[in-house]
Parts: sequence; structure tokens; C-alpha cells
Amino acid sequence: MTGPSLTPLLLGLLLVLALIPAAAWLLRRAGLAQPPSASGVRVVAQLPLGPRDRLVIVETGERRLLLGVSASGIRRLGTLPAGSQEPGAQPPPAPASFAEIVRRLTTRDR
Repeated sequence: MTGPSLTPLLLGLLLVLALIPAAAWLLRRAGLAQPPSASGVRVVAQLPLGPRDRLVIVETGERRLLLGVSASGIRRLGTLPAGSQEPGAQPPPAPASFAEIVRRLTTRDR
């Protein structure tokens, strides 16, 4: 007496179980699955500049830090005030380009 084989069912189950850790790793790698921080440090925004380089705005307490993250390390590029602007306050005029923003922030710290 031969019945249906359990082999396809077991292979499908093993495939699904193997995909769970792979999906968790991918979410952590992409920065989408960040655990809540008890230290009071929070990533506000990220801008990828290349495969291993990015700009990150981190909020800690009353300050926001602009960080440059690369394979060689992390460097503070500037400090921003925390929170949003006051209601009714006019936003500052936008600089001409992204390069000018980075240049202004890096020359101020030196």
C-alpha cells in the first residue's frame, strides 16, 4: 500500500524555516528592524552615499548629530538643534547644493 509522499511537504517546511532567519538578517542589514533603544539614542534619518558609506542624523537628548559613516569609521560632521522649528518661524534659505551643506558643516567643526 503506497500513499502520498511526505517528502514535498517536509522540503517545503524546511525551506520556510530557512527563510525566517534569512529575512531577519536582511531586515537588520537594511536597518528596518531596529530594536527600541533604551539608551536614548535614535536614528532620525539616513542617506546612503555608496555601498558602505552613508550620512546619518542621530538624536540624543537635546542634540542631533550629523554623522558620516564609512568602512574606515564614524565621524561627526555637525550638530543640529533637536526637535522641529517653532510654529510661524521661517525656515532658513536652502543652500545651493548638497556639497555646500557638507562643506559648511565640516569647516565649522575645525
